Amino acid sequence: MMEKQKMVFESGNELAAYAAKQINYHVMGYYPITPSTQIAENLDLMKAEGKHEIALIAAEGEHSAAGICYGASVAGARVFNATSANGLLYALEQFPVQSGTRFPMVMNVACRTVSGPLSIKGDHSDIMYMLNTGWIILFAHSPQAVYDMNICALKIAEKVKLPVVIAFDGFFTSHQKNKCQVFEDDQVVQNFVGKYLPEYQILDFEHPVTVGSYMNEPDLMNNKYQLHLAMEEAREVIPAIFKEYETISNRAYQYVESYQNEDCDVLMFVLGSGFSSAKRAVDELRKDDKKVGVVTINVLRPFPSKELIKHFKVPKTVIVCDRQDSYGANGGNMSLEIKAAMQEAGITTRVITRIYGLGGRDFYKDDEVAQSCMDRRVSQLSGGERRYLEAKLLLLGDTKFVLLDEPFDYLSFHLADKLIELIKKHSVNKGIVISDHNYGKVLEVVNRLTLIREGVLLELTDKRGLVEQGYLLSESYL
Repeated sequence: MMEKQKMVFESGNELAAYAAKQINYHVMGYYPITPSTQIAENLDLMKAEGKHEIALIAAEGEHSAAGICYGASVAGARVFNATSANGLLYALEQFPVQSGTRFPMVMNVACRTVSGPLSIKGDHSDIMYMLNTGWIILFAHSPQAVYDMNICALKIAEKVKLPVVIAFDGFFTSHQKNKCQVFEDDQVVQNFVGKYLPEYQILDFEHPVTVGSYMNEPDLMNNKYQLHLAMEEAREVIPAIFKEYETISNRAYQYVESYQNEDCDVLMFVLGSGFSSAKRAVDELRKDDKKVGVVTINVLRPFPSKELIKHFKVPKTVIVCDRQDSYGANGGNMSLEIKAAMQEAGITTRVITRIYGLGGRDFYKDDEVAQSCMDRRVSQLSGGERRYLEAKLLLLGDTKFVLLDEPFDYLSFHLADKLIELIKKHSVNKGIVISDHNYGKVLEVVNRLTLIREGVLLELTDKRGLVEQGYLLSESYL
């Protein structure tokens, strides 16, 4: 039965804190780091207002914070943490200990660039370090998903006795506010996750246990195999808990989420908040009769190979958009995992890797692909399509000044109109100079005109000035 909910206007960080407050964890060991700081801040504020009973323990660093979390979980507590980037790396050696000794907890990672050089903006270079730690990783591409996955994560963790990460894009999902639904009554969330009855905990002196003892080869192999089995069990548990959550929230989550992929020639894979931008790009491309689709995953570990490759059988080309790079490996981690999954399934669809959005660089729908040529190689483009693509890449670049030399030559009416839209959009934050003989299209975008004819330079501010100088707007060339 769907439970009563209310609308809030909150960010991913605020909703992660709100979910934690509703669960009412026993302990949060933490050390604040941008862009996940707001999670601890909001929990601290709610604690001051008497809204939860979580023991908030600030450490002197992320390594110690992870140690606090591990100690509390071994003692039988429900434990919560949040971190990002170099803070995650500072604590990294603690994470395989948490999973290898099979104590559940939940940690939020607001994904951020790993230094150096120093950058506090968002990409996926931090979360990919977690792939081999034995943690389940859920990836939320919206603030709503951050809230929902935080509630599901604890139940998943305690069911399979593994820690769980909820990852989301720093400063995009973490800070940008959306209208979201949350449960009105905290008790609904607490009923869903249930009461925690740990099988083992070190404070049970009537049943003493040894935790994290030294193991030789046979025992270590068995331990790691049990970890493997737990992750395989999670493959069945995750969708079951997602389905159970759907009954009380009316929000459905699966391993894989796709858009317009049923008949696509080109399929894009985008992880995280870029999925929303990609969907808008797909809508634009579909208007131009380009058969394009996009797919993302809500679960990064265990990697949903079987569920994902079903989407790769129809398209001719798969474009994997990686928001980090695995240097020397010919692509980011998602490219490597997708190629491996396709090879194992015998799928020979062409795969193209594109690294994007590093250091929090904005990802617009216009950046998604070269809209008129995404399913072909550059050598297969017409002259007009190449010229449009060259102009587009210049406009999308970081430079503050762009010179476009006869950009409308050889362009179809459709591409010319699209280029005009691009020029208008990017003229807001960069200087654009257009040199052209044909001023029909130029006059649609310029706000200042310099006319050269027979060695005479005339500076005109609008079309009227051009007419007043005796030049007819019907002229093709000047």
